[in-house]
Amino acid sequence: MVRILQLISKYHMKRRLNKIRTKKPSLSEYYAMYCTGKKLRELTSDDIENAERELILLVLKYYLDLRLTWEDVVENLLRDLREFYLYFCKRKKRLNVETVEDILRLVRSDYSIREMPRWCKSPVPRTRHAFRALLKKTKPNDIQRVLELGILSREEILEVYQKRKRKLIPAVRKAIKEVLKPENSLHKKPVEVKVSKKKRARRIDVFRAYLEVTNQDSVSYLKRLEIEREFKVILARIWFTSRNREERLEKLNEAFPGLTGRVGYTKLWEYVRTEINEFILVEALSCQQIADYLKRNKWRLGRNLKRKFEKALKLLGRSCT
Repeated sequence: MVRILQLISKYHMKRRLNKIRTKKPSLSEYYAMYCTGKKLRELTSDDIENAERELILLVLKYYLDLRLTWEDVVENLLRDLREFYLYFCKRKKRLNVETVEDILRLVRSDYSIREMPRWCKSPVPRTRHAFRALLKKTKPNDIQRVLELGILSREEILEVYQKRKRKLIPAVRKAIKEVLKPENSLHKKPVEVKVSKKKRARRIDVFRAYLEVTNQDSVSYLKRLEIEREFKVILARIWFTSRNREERLEKLNEAFPGLTGRVGYTKLWEYVRTEINEFILVEALSCQQIADYLKRNKWRLGRNLKRKFEKALKLLGRSCT
């Protein structure tokens, strides 16, 4: 049993060592070999780090462009790094070029970015996943160098941060936040305090505007209640029997001249939703009108208004039959 465990342990160790020996170089290591002219075993950690920083600057240039998709980013990077990828291409006899014309175009470098990866089977990774892996190593110093070299302006980076904050790679977002402190520099919209619909309607006070228009400000309290009920009944009848907004406004102007100019259509709609109850609906509309309106606007009505219509139908249930 001990012998078997030793063999298994030896096998696992051998697999791990083979994995280390056969590990493919990263994109940064390939670029370091290209920049320094050294072999992989001769590279130092500083060579790889410097190459990685240069690649990250190039990727950031296109990644932080709002107009480009990932496909466009990769195409632009392949175009800028064309000589780098050709440096690591396999020998010409291994190139997948079928015609003499293609060979001439290859010699003259007269080919598109999409043809180059097909003809030249470079071992260097050239997918968006390789470039994303680079961006995950972004540091604040990289954003600082982007600004110093004039690759992107402060305003452009802030615009990207504002529009794509949640979609940015976390390392890039964190680096931008540390360097530019966008929370302090971006113009934030003032936070609006949410007010309930009922309070908002009361603040507007549509009925008070109606009293001012009709010169009935000084009536007694009991008379005021009677006028308010009559106003709500007429308003509900007009609102829920009109086919569209134009017809509704026309009827409102005939029934209450000058009211829409003072409070506006939206404020009237808020008043209708909050202040008109099922008893007003029963008095203003017939059973058939309530049923038709509820059927046509079943999915458009809010929960409270829908409940009022359903209660009004129950109150008129006997007369409907």
